[in-house]
Amino acid sequence: LDHPCGSPYKPQDRYPDSHLTPEIVRTVMSWVGDPDLWLEVGSFVGDSAITTARTLKELHVKTGVVCIDPFTGMVDMWVDRKGIRQMYGLHKRATGATVADGLLLMDEFGHSRIYETFLANVRGAGHEDIVMPIRVSSITGMRLLRKLYEYRRLD
Repeated sequence: LDHPCGSPYKPQDRYPDSHLTPEIVRTVMSWVGDPDLWLEVGSFVGDSAITTARTLKELHVKTGVVCIDPFTGMVDMWVDRKGIRQMYGLHKRATGATVADGLLLMDEFGHSRIYETFLANVRGAGHEDIVMPIRVSSITGMRLLRKLYEYRRLD
């Protein structure tokens, strides 16, 4: 994934709070069989989507992973962003540019780049073939899925 200014976004794994394990994915799949999609609401930088995609591929199923998230971060990230930046030592980018905010992954103009990081992480893990992000709020995403079901575009 390339930034409009030409500098590529790189995969990263510094967010430690994904608690989804392959065992959980396997257990859910043993209960539901072989569904067309696995729905994830709240994806952040993609750790759980990657875990799910990797496990689904190991199970040899054709289930796709749909990730609904506005990719804007949580309220605590906005409140605590200076402290997080200092805690992780995120003051400069590899290019020498100042990092505006840590886990929000903001650029120098104040735009959060969580979505671009999600895409880079998924692509870096090799799962862009089965992971599809939908960049909307959870309410909008649920309404979209309901409409797609009503229009018989989803089973």
